[in-house]
Amino acid sequence: NDVVRIEKIQLTHDAGLAEVENIEVKLTRENDAIRGADLKAELSSEALDLHELLLRLGIGDLPLEAFLSTQAKCTGPLWPDLAITCEGDATGEEIEVRSGEGLKKTIVQIEEIRASGRVLLDLEKVTYEVQLKAGQDSGRSSGLVRYETGFEIDFSTPRLHFSNVQHLVGLNIEGSARINGKTTGNSDAARFQMQLDGNDISFEKFYLGQVRTGLRYDEGHLLFENLLGTVGSSTYAGFLDIDLRNEQMRIAAKSDRLDLFDVAQVLEKRIKIPVAISGSGVAEIDLQGPLEINRLTYKATAHFSKVAAAGEIFDQVHVEAVSTKGEFAFQNTYVSKGEHRVLMSGVGHPNGQI
Repeated sequence: NDVVRIEKIQLTHDAGLAEVENIEVKLTRENDAIRGADLKAELSSEALDLHELLLRLGIGDLPLEAFLSTQAKCTGPLWPDLAITCEGDATGEEIEVRSGEGLKKTIVQIEEIRASGRVLLDLEKVTYEVQLKAGQDSGRSSGLVRYETGFEIDFSTPRLHFSNVQHLVGLNIEGSARINGKTTGNSDAARFQMQLDGNDISFEKFYLGQVRTGLRYDEGHLLFENLLGTVGSSTYAGFLDIDLRNEQMRIAAKSDRLDLFDVAQVLEKRIKIPVAISGSGVAEIDLQGPLEINRLTYKATAHFSKVAAAGEIFDQVHVEAVSTKGEFAFQNTYVSKGEHRVLMSGVGHPNGQI
């Protein structure tokens, strides 16, 4: 009846092993001549190397690693115009997006993501739409991969806990965020950009509170742009540029409304301030150097009025601090009360000694 049935086919590829089961190919005829064929089948794979698969399909040596396990049912025209739709579930393990070789060149690393959705395959492209789950977090992604020209992928999640991300450019980031983003690229380069709205964010054990920023990766630079944040009643703005190729970063931040009570919260995991403090003022800081917080070169200034500390009230507190490769010193730092002024000086070292 023009139907070919095959129980199982095993496909061996440099990327791994796949099995196609319960195969049914139905031939279509016109005037007794075969004009086409439709496929029904069940597809499964275990630990399929995604990077190797994309490379062998001619899409290119993309900066992406993952091992895929899939269970899907596939249907659609097999010939003359290929248009196969597969629906099912997949699990991706040891997922990495990187800018080069080695852990320090890894942009993001996630242990496992589970997906459920649909993939459409033809002779020119692959399109997909899936629901995603990582730990307790969920999201969605859709995309288009053209074999000749590259890929476009959209993704979003109402909440991602950074605890579900094993590696993020080697930085210690805690908290959660709502994310909407897009990535594009080809075999030569990949770029992504996203909008991130963070909640209870900590960066290298500095508490940053509520953070909103644009995040962009381009030509080896991970850029946090138009960054706005709130800690208590304090607000700040700035940007962060991480140069992944040279393993350097630059941070610039400024606050026109800064409360010392909030500063104590920012520093709590780094420095325990032994007395309650309050007061309001402004601050500015510019840092640059390697991806090690205690070896940065920076200059910081801050000025506060009506400062209360340890039962005393001070009219002004002024701080100027500089650091060269982690060697820290106070400059022009003082507290004043009425006609009196107390000058402060001191140094610190990358090993934590002061």
